[in-house]
Amino acid sequence: MNGRTPSRIGAALAARLSVLAPDWLAAMFWGLPLATKIVAVEGKAGKRQVSIALLNGQEAPPSRPHKMVVDLHVPISLVLERKISAPRTAWRRLHALSMLDLRQRTPFGPTDVYAQLAPPQIEDEQLTASQWVVLRHEAETWRKALLANGMKLRRLFVLGNSSPIADFTNEIAPSSNRIRTVNAALFICILGAGFIGWLYPAWHAQQQTEALKHRRDLLRQEAISLRVKVEGLRQRDQERAMFLDTILKRPLLVDNLRHVTVSLPDEVWISSLQFQPERIILNGESSGSAAQLVLDLGERRGLSNPRLSGPVSKTPSGAERFQITLDLGAGK
Repeated sequence: MNGRTPSRIGAALAARLSVLAPDWLAAMFWGLPLATKIVAVEGKAGKRQVSIALLNGQEAPPSRPHKMVVDLHVPISLVLERKISAPRTAWRRLHALSMLDLRQRTPFGPTDVYAQLAPPQIEDEQLTASQWVVLRHEAETWRKALLANGMKLRRLFVLGNSSPIADFTNEIAPSSNRIRTVNAALFICILGAGFIGWLYPAWHAQQQTEALKHRRDLLRQEAISLRVKVEGLRQRDQERAMFLDTILKRPLLVDNLRHVTVSLPDEVWISSLQFQPERIILNGESSGSAAQLVLDLGERRGLSNPRLSGPVSKTPSGAERFQITLDLGAGK
């Protein structure tokens, strides 16, 4: 067998995990066939036992063999046990060193045997481990004998050791790789679905938050627009109130225009007239005296407090340009 020999801690951890993950769990998720433990014994075999004579072909199989998958545990007497020593620093390469030692000290190579290392012991900076070796043709003889007895060999163990010397799982269950692939895909799908289910509430809440933010921005813009409209309506209402106040509570524009028109002499020309809530401003020209015009307007009824509100200037034609302001109110 290839691979790195585990340390004592690794072996203990593997044994603990094997207890936590029984064979039925491995069969369900990894596609490995369930196996029944049988022990090779001398003499007559009992329940879940097989005789060594049957393994070696010295005993005929029963007429009605059972059909099952088995793990065979053989005594140490049926395997070659070797002691391997190496420096403590070589524990990572202990398996490779053991196979090299096997090639150098025996006539067998890695392709001729199945081999397994026991957990090494550490003494005085030295590693010591037992190596169990089974010839491949002997293992094949045992497999054929078990198959003739209706039993397919899954793994071969040395009695009392939890690590198999040989593993024939892929040969008796060639579809296990596909099952593992399908189970891995299903596990990834379930994990992905669980992850999506875990993230969906947060994603949904984020979408709702974004929608509420967008709605808030729209309402804010609508509120600003409505505020502008309200301010405009308020301004219009104030203007309307001022206009009504001017029309209803003050002398009417028509009356004031009539008083001004009647009071002004013919030599006066009005170029503009400004009507304000509390006064009338006249801009114009007079061929006579602007000051005299103010005095004449002051003597008229319906006109209050006429006065010059701007400078008086001469025109090229000799007329005087003026600005006269009249207060709106009860005239004398």
